[in-house]
Amino acid sequence: MSEKAHRYLVLASLAALLLGPRLGHLSGPIDDPHSWRQCDTANYAWAFYKEGIDLFRPSVCWMGAHKTVILEFPLHEAVVAVAYRLLGYDLLYARLVTLAFFAGAAVYLFLLVRFLFDRLVAVWATAIYLVLPLGIFYSRAVHIDFCAVGLAHAMLYYWTRGYAENKPPLLAAGTACGVLAFLVKAPYAFYLLLPLGCLVAMRFSLTPRSRSETSQHEGHEAASSPLVPSAVLRALHVLRELRVRHDGARRAACLLAFVAVPLLCFLAWRMH
Repeated sequence: MSEKAHRYLVLASLAALLLGPRLGHLSGPIDDPHSWRQCDTANYAWAFYKEGIDLFRPSVCWMGAHKTVILEFPLHEAVVAVAYRLLGYDLLYARLVTLAFFAGAAVYLFLLVRFLFDRLVAVWATAIYLVLPLGIFYSRAVHIDFCAVGLAHAMLYYWTRGYAENKPPLLAAGTACGVLAFLVKAPYAFYLLLPLGCLVAMRFSLTPRSRSETSQHEGHEAASSPLVPSAVLRALHVLRELRVRHDGARRAACLLAFVAVPLLCFLAWRMH
């Protein structure tokens, strides 16, 4: 076995050892904490499983004749519904989807830290991430958070490498992950924009000559901002709600969101 293969085997064994305690807690009914929030997610996935997947109209069972709700973009729930269709309805598969996103987030954290520092630091950072108390429970819960975290980690990794190596395909991959992360749960992705903002600030602090040498990045950065496409998708969702709702106050709120959200995102992008 080569030295590289041996290192990856050790890393995989360590990750499996740290993920192992969750495997005995993937079955059974929804439990606390946050059982009510897990029920929301489980109900979205159940509705997709029974009635078909409509990403722009997730539904719940407690809103009467009009079931559509404007909450997160239901990517996690759609993946769970696909698992139900392939394997049958069981909360085990919903929890496995969450665990898969958690593991993906760990992989991208490792890749990012290794790119920025070295392998040893990456191993320690990932090991700590895998044993954090909140992660131990929520990585096997019927919950959307690690879907957003995994996408946010992927966004940061691809953008950091894409910016450092001037590779548009990596910037495009980061944009795709960032759009989905913002749509699923924006705070997880928003705060990861801060270190990326440091890269932009460093660029503007360069000398005129150095700045001109890095100007080729500008078009890629503008095109890769997730705020604009995610705002467009969110606006389409809200516009659909505006069309189907008949209550005046709700129509006004939807219209305000339709106008304000893209505007705020555009202003944030311009500041970026």
